[in-house]
Parts: sequence; C-alpha cells; structure tokens
Amino acid sequence: QTCNKVNLEYHFEKFEYEFELCQECQTLLEYSLARLKECPHDEKPRCRTCPTPCYEKPQWKQVAKLMRYSGIRFGLLKIKSIFKKSKS
Repeated sequence: QTCNKVNLEYHFEKFEYEFELCQECQTLLEYSLARLKECPHDEKPRCRTCPTPCYEKPQWKQVAKLMRYSGIRFGLLKIKSIFKKSKS
C-alpha cells in the first residue's frame, strides 16, 4: 500500500485527500475520479438513476460493492458514536 494525495476540483470547490490504498482500490479510485470529472450533469444524480451512465459495467459493480460495504460500516460507526455520547 502506498500513500497517495488526490486533488479534486468539483463545482468550483477544491478538495485534497490522502489515501493509503491497495493497487486495486487505487485503480478504482482513479477511474471514479476521471468519470466524475467527465460527468455532463451540473448536479450529479445517483448512478442507478442516471440517464447517461458513465461507468463501465465491471467498474460499476465494483463501486456498488464497495459502497454497500462502506455504507454499512459508516452506519455502524455512526450508531456506535451515538451510544458513546449517550453514556457520557
């Protein structure tokens, strides 16, 4: 795993992130950022409901799998922090 810095400009806002990812995830991230930059919509719709999908089918499946996993983990972390706050 290597640490990579990503600079992204979206809707005239600049974002800078640092990631430590495996090669497979790094490739998927680069693909996703390239697709985001090329999105023809002013406000990006959900990929599932987009009239002009920009992801190739294999990459779309990879991202969907990753988002399901991340969404579950994020939800659990949010619930955990709520319980920690209520105990304080």
